[in-house]
Amino acid sequence: FTAVQDILSLDATTFKVEDVLKLLESPYIRSRFKIKDEEALRTAARQAGIIFSMEGSTDDDTRYISWEYGLKKIMYGLCISGEPEYDDGNETLIPLDTSEGTEAIDRVRLMYFVRILHQKLADRNNSRTITQWAVYLQSLVEDMIFQAGEKDDDDYTKLVQFTEQMALLENNSNIEISFEVFRHSFLQRLDLEKKAGSFAKGGITFCSLVPMRSIPFKVVALLGMDFDKFPRKETALSFSLLNDWKPGDRNVKNNDKHLFLETLMSAQKYLYISYL
Repeated sequence: FTAVQDILSLDATTFKVEDVLKLLESPYIRSRFKIKDEEALRTAARQAGIIFSMEGSTDDDTRYISWEYGLKKIMYGLCISGEPEYDDGNETLIPLDTSEGTEAIDRVRLMYFVRILHQKLADRNNSRTITQWAVYLQSLVEDMIFQAGEKDDDDYTKLVQFTEQMALLENNSNIEISFEVFRHSFLQRLDLEKKAGSFAKGGITFCSLVPMRSIPFKVVALLGMDFDKFPRKETALSFSLLNDWKPGDRNVKNNDKHLFLETLMSAQKYLYISYL
């Protein structure tokens, strides 16, 4: 899910080197493109002078810090050894001849990764229906993150099911929307899906202290229970009409006492409280 969010949030206009190489921190993406040494590729990109923009412009000299120009230096460096300068007919550049063996293969894979990524970002420009965007998303995942049929993966299965449900819900809608609208809606839904599926799913669950959430666990921990933080103190507002408290009126302090009692009853073996 995180890899999908990072790709969808990538700015196609600037195409900054750090934003692109950050995607390779995902083990799914590294595995999909069979990249072994991410740090070596960061070094190569820095040596090639890549900073931002896919093609850049010669008018403001951004061409010489673009991906297109930097990747040409890397490519010619793999093919030509010991050449101080090389003119490919369009421009003169200095090949980056600083790799061999596995590192050289990784650089070829980096070039392939950048080409596929740039193509996927270019495909965003056309408006589509929700169903068509769901198809685009599945294609993006299979081409860049996880290839169907390689092995069973729970995250991939959940994502496919989620996009299929999304497409099914909007199947009768022929309204075309831009990528920005789709991305905003999809990431919100994905965030809600992650939150809904993350509570009490094993391991350590972090949550707020809210009514009716207390579920029996062997160990329950309360953090930040400082003397001035819990129970909370309610400060009456000058314009409040609730000057005289009556039974049934909301009382923050009593609510916190009730929450504490619920939590106490939920701890089956240990109750850990951290406070100042």
